[in-house]
Amino acid sequence: ENSQFKLQDIEKEHASLRATAEELDESHESLKVAYKAMEGERDTLLSQRKHGLAEFENQMSLVKEQNATEINQLKLKLYNKSDALDKANEDKLELEGYVQELLDQQQ
Repeated sequence: ENSQFKLQDIEKEHASLRATAEELDESHESLKVAYKAMEGERDTLLSQRKHGLAEFENQMSLVKEQNATEINQLKLKLYNKSDALDKANEDKLELEGYVQELLDQQQ
């Protein structure tokens, strides 16, 4: 009878251990699924970050190009104005010389 109780205790313990093992297997499978999902999210976020960085670099490149174009246009305007100013100064000197000649002729 005593060994009958021991056998029943061992069978109960065995059944309990088997149930625990099944729960652990289910938890393990659940964790594997969650891990795969987290890997997928990580990969998605990394991809989005790469894409965002590439987009930012592209925008910065466009801004640099626009700035370079604007600078060149402003340089051209400055050159043209400088050229016009030089021409105006030449004309002024020429007119001053002409006026001086007229004044000299009148005296």
